[in-house]
This record gives sequence, structure tokens and C-alpha cells, in this order.
Amino acid sequence: MKKLFVIACAFAAVIGCQKAEMEMPQENEGVKVPVQVTATIAQTKTTMTNEDGVLKSSWKDGDKIYVMQCRDELFDNECVDYEASVSEGVTEFIKNAEKDFSGPGTYASSRIKLYAMYPDNLGGLRVNNKSFTMAAEQTQAAPGDLSHIASDNILVALPTEVDWSKTPVDVNLEFMHALSVLELDLNASAAGVNISKILVDVTGGDESDYLVVTNGSFNLTNGAGGTMTKTSGVNSMILNLASVVELPVEDYAKFYMTITPGHAGQTFTVKVVTDMGETLEVGSMKVPAEGSIPQGAKAL
Repeated sequence: MKKLFVIACAFAAVIGCQKAEMEMPQENEGVKVPVQVTATIAQTKTTMTNEDGVLKSSWKDGDKIYVMQCRDELFDNECVDYEASVSEGVTEFIKNAEKDFSGPGTYASSRIKLYAMYPDNLGGLRVNNKSFTMAAEQTQAAPGDLSHIASDNILVALPTEVDWSKTPVDVNLEFMHALSVLELDLNASAAGVNISKILVDVTGGDESDYLVVTNGSFNLTNGAGGTMTKTSGVNSMILNLASVVELPVEDYAKFYMTITPGHAGQTFTVKVVTDMGETLEVGSMKVPAEGSIPQGAKAL
């Protein structure tokens, strides 16, 4: 049997944003107020690259972000989508049709905030209870390809500060990943090892700290990226490869899977399935009991 081994396992995510408390003036009650949006994604999303182990990317044409105006941190009573237009490295966000937000008016005494998400895949009306699910079976086009990670993204953002007395209102949104990324760098001890899929399991620690969430929610009002609740899920996942990959001997083949953060004290076990249908155990790595895989940072 040919020997396989894992060269490196890395857990990668991205930067977060700071929660902003905003006092609103009394003007503009019932009046539509144009909101001009800029959005930063310092180490995030769609056109994604791996630079020295850090996932970085930029917006691309057609990306849509969804900005919600919420009263008392509860209902998204108004939501406007903005579409990204990229030209010569400059991204402009154009709002949908003639939609605008209402001025805060007499609600100034209660806090009115703007939240945002990408894409529009979080359910529920309350920003303190946004539902989500994840895919337990993912597909990677080729070693090193990150397009499937971009498509599985869940990004959330809070604004830094809003002055509703201005026209238009300028809002700068800093997006962060709500989830994390598992990077596996694999090679083989001899040529001719062809694999068709990768299997990952987690065991030990808190068994309800699911690797993949089938029923979960975010409270976007807590902390930089919100608080995740994992109501139900599974502790194993499959990365299918679009075509059979021969593992290199001298170099490394990079594979990526979207996972949940957390997992303190749990052990990740990695297996591969060959093109002949044989399952081989590659190796394992334990997350320290005093630590965890975080949102908004890279953990080796």
C-alpha cells in the first residue's frame, strides 16, 4: 500500500468588523433617504486567491450585497440590494432600482442600524436570529481552485457610523466570513496515487460542535461577526473532486472545505478515496482544548 501523509493542515478565515452603536437624529421621518454604500472585504470572498496561506479576494461584477435597516435590532423592515460593478480595480455598488431607506424620524431614541449580508442566503426576519444551512458535500474543480469556497460564502457586516442628516448617507461596510475554511495540503510518497474524493471527520470534545450545520442561526447583533448557534448538524463531510487527481510527490496539492469555526479539543481525521474505490487514512490533527478555530483569523 502506498503511504500518504499530510504536509500541512491550516484553518483559514478572514477579518471581522467592529460593532457600532449609533444615535440617530430626528430628521427625515417618513422621507426616503438615499444610502451610498462602500464595502471592503480585506481577506474574503469571490475572486479568491491564496497568498502565503492567507485567503484574499475581491468583489466581481454582479455580486449582490443586501443591506437591511433594522429598528431595535429586530426586524429588517427595509432591505435594499446593491450590485457590484468593477472597472479597472475600482468597485462601485449600485442600488436596486429606486429603493431607498426611510429616515429614522421619531425612532431616533431607539437604535436604528444597518446590517448587511452576502449572498441573500440567510433566512428569518430578525437580525438576532438569521437562519442558515451548510453543504456536507462540496466539490472542488481542481487542486488549488477556490471557486467553490467563494460560492459557499456567508458574509455579514455592520456599518462603522451613520449620519442620517446627510444626503446621501455614506455607509462603509466591512464584511467578514461567518464560517471558516479547512485547507489540506496533500502529497504521496510515490507516483501513481489517484484520488477522487476526500473525507473529513471530527471526533472528541463537544460532539454537538458540528463540523457542518444543517440547522443553525446567527445573532448578527453580538460581537464582530455575530454569534452562531448550531442547532443540528453532522461531524463529517465529503469533498468531491471534479476529476481524478494524482497526488504529487515533490510538491503539494491544495484542497479546501468550508467548515464551522470552533472545535476546541476535537480531532480532525482525513481520508482519501482512490480512483479504484479504496479508502486510505491520511492523518489526523487535534485542535487544542484551550483554543478553537476562530471566525476572523487564521489558526494553524
